[in-house]
Amino acid sequence: MIVIPAVDLCAGQAVHAHGGARADYPPLHSELCGGAEAATVVAALLDYYPFRRLYLADLDALQGGPGQTDCIAVLARRFPQVSFWLDCGNAPLPFGNNLRRVLGSESKLMPEKLSQQERRKAILSLDFRAGRLLGGAAWLARAETWPQEIIVMALHRVGRHRGPDRPLLRRLSRRLPANRLYAAGGVRDAADLRSLRQFGIAGALAATTLHRRQVSPAELAALEA
Repeated sequence: MIVIPAVDLCAGQAVHAHGGARADYPPLHSELCGGAEAATVVAALLDYYPFRRLYLADLDALQGGPGQTDCIAVLARRFPQVSFWLDCGNAPLPFGNNLRRVLGSESKLMPEKLSQQERRKAILSLDFRAGRLLGGAAWLARAETWPQEIIVMALHRVGRHRGPDRPLLRRLSRRLPANRLYAAGGVRDAADLRSLRQFGIAGALAATTLHRRQVSPAELAALEA
């Protein structure tokens, strides 16, 4: 079970994601650090535990504005040991060998629209809100084009501390036994993570639970063992 910190960025600052209402996300308040500047938050997460992967959401790009290319490129250079999974919608991917594009079904950027090199590195995010897949049914009809690694993003549970959407995850894990699935939205503690691991979920994105220290470094190490 791989735990991947999730950092939502807006104008170079980390914000607290809650329920998918991006325009209303407040600045992040974390027990791990004293500020919300992007590099400060990433450094604090890596001080807490040596995470090898980190998910970034460029909220400016996802909402149709100019993307945070400079900020993200700085993060990629400053933390070369981290593989950054970047969801920036249809915006160009900033330069960085340790950046991997996340294809969000919400953005309707189909895998076949990418170059072969981008497609090999890409991660798919199936974005759900209250059980409904965003982006249309065309995604479900194109499973043969999907990358190996898939995030199952339950936007309605993000930041709400209600637990993962287990029925959705179970349904997709049965449908996609050859893919590596990553749960996103609602993870509360190590017990949630252990229960996901028991039915074959490869990993999970986490934010609030890490910033509140509700999963300890020792528990993170045990989950990866």
